[in-house]
Amino acid sequence: SFLAIYGFSLILPFLLVLTFTFNYLAFRVVGARVVLRLQAQSTRDRWLRGKCHDRLLGKLFGLLGSIRITFNKTVNSIGTILAGFCIGITSSCLAVFIFYPHPHGKVGSVRRFPSVLAYSSEWWA
Repeated sequence: SFLAIYGFSLILPFLLVLTFTFNYLAFRVVGARVVLRLQAQSTRDRWLRGKCHDRLLGKLFGLLGSIRITFNKTVNSIGTILAGFCIGITSSCLAVFIFYPHPHGKVGSVRRFPSVLAYSSEWWA
């Protein structure tokens, strides 16, 4: 329906913000212990120089262990996503005010949602 699609298009950016916030909090609670374990594994694997896959795993664990999710990085990511979606958010907000005329009279339909007549009860909802 019109209201469901329009409401979802307005709420989507806020869902992305909640996703980044959840990832940050999950990393702070669970991820810090995993990173410490990966760093310890990387340090232990540096001493294992016998096989190629051991060195590769050591580099991989070292790379994963160096990942840090901080509050500043999270806010920066949220800001970047919201800046990227700013045009989309503005377009979604103003979409209900862009009409195209009907050939028979003065009432038109919303361009993005052709089944919704301008100034109808569904449009006001």
